[in-house]
Amino acid sequence: MAQLWGGRFTKQTDQLVFDFNASITFDKRLFHEDVTGSIVHATMLAKQGILTEEERKSIIEGLTGILEDVDAGKLTIDETQEDIHSFVEATLIDRIGLTFFSNHSVTIQAVGVVLGSLLYRIIIQIAYKIDMPSYAVKLLSAVIVVIALVIPWLQKTYKKKGGRR
Repeated sequence: MAQLWGGRFTKQTDQLVFDFNASITFDKRLFHEDVTGSIVHATMLAKQGILTEEERKSIIEGLTGILEDVDAGKLTIDETQEDIHSFVEATLIDRIGLTFFSNHSVTIQAVGVVLGSLLYRIIIQIAYKIDMPSYAVKLLSAVIVVIALVIPWLQKTYKKKGGRR
């Protein structure tokens, strides 16, 4: 029952507090979107030179395997995890090891990942709460991914042209 934020505390978190903070029971619906977003993010990190091609390939193979195993019923989502991303991350670490996660530059990037992931999850959860049809949620997910891919390109292009005028 380890939490993302639990490293600061010496005692085990009370079950009531864990249950209050846990979102896995409802955000497990975002499993496919979480894995897809993680694949896109790994691709972007490799494109920016933060990950090597070998690291990117290992991460994507691990994530794809997790996706396939859950879809085939070979792997069930562990509801003792705090949220769906924690489940995916823990399963990925089990499969490819911690070597990737010990890279300092990747640790720094994790802050951006967490913020982006939270924003994405909030948008998708709002879409579900307003009963948006599944095809529209998929379209919304695709638009968010495209925006996430275009922003670094725009920043790079903007810097080449000398920034603000």
